[in-house]
Amino acid sequence: MACGSPVADDRTEKSLRPQLFPYVGAFTGGVTATTWEPGSARWEVKGYQAAITQLTIGRGMNWIDEFTPEIARVLRWHK
Repeated sequence: MACGSPVADDRTEKSLRPQLFPYVGAFTGGVTATTWEPGSARWEVKGYQAAITQLTIGRGMNWIDEFTPEIARVLRWHK
């Protein structure tokens, strides 16, 4: 499974389950912010943009978290 995937292992670690709440939360936050901005874009667009941003930033952060020990070992960083 790729880092930052929208699915995760369940408790048995034998099957996958969707990770919906980070994306639902980002969508809801984007929609909520649209109601406060005067003259803002359509709420669907802002919600979609927020969910896509969550997906890309989340993948990047998961990738960094996953591979930092190996990168640090190659660069010989010490704690």
